[in-house]
Amino acid sequence: MTSRGPASELRFRVVKEEDPGEYVCKAGISGRKGDDISSPVFLLKGKQKVLSASSETAILWLILHFFVVLFAMAIGIGSCFL
Repeated sequence: MTSRGPASELRFRVVKEEDPGEYVCKAGISGRKGDDISSPVFLLKGKQKVLSASSETAILWLILHFFVVLFAMAIGIGSCFL
């Protein structure tokens, strides 16, 4: 993908498996004399974070939510008699 402005051009492409590493990003202002601005850029491999959850944990969460909803309903019904 390329994006062109009046005095600039940005080019993007798909990141491949062999791409991660250290790069240098250079920028300059068109029509201005002097040094280009440069900065190191680190392209890192992304890792998916997968949380391990057992069925036991899921059942405990369901029971907890059941009691929270039951408590909220009891408060709601109880407030009708006040």
